[in-house]
Amino acid sequence: MNQNKIIYYEQPVNDDGNVLVADFTAQRNNGVVQNIAVSVNTVAGYQANKDKVITAFDDFLTAIQSETVKTPDETVPIVSESETNSTSDSTSDSTTALSQ
Repeated sequence: MNQNKIIYYEQPVNDDGNVLVADFTAQRNNGVVQNIAVSVNTVAGYQANKDKVITAFDDFLTAIQSETVKTPDETVPIVSESETNSTSDSTSDSTTALSQ
């Protein structure tokens, strides 16, 4: 049986008013990081929160480069992890996303 292991990462960045400033996402499929996306809500929001965004992006890069997946209480921004078989059977486990 062929199993795929997919881990989804997300690191949202909010300003002090809890408005989304930036969001970083990626997925790891059988050890390969792919579909890396960086989105910024507005240039003005980014400029006003530049230090916070840069720090979050550094943390995001560290998380997606790590070889081992940490448990949710170790502050890794994993949205969900699933294992799927090449047949129609599949299982999934979800963990809580972190937000700043």
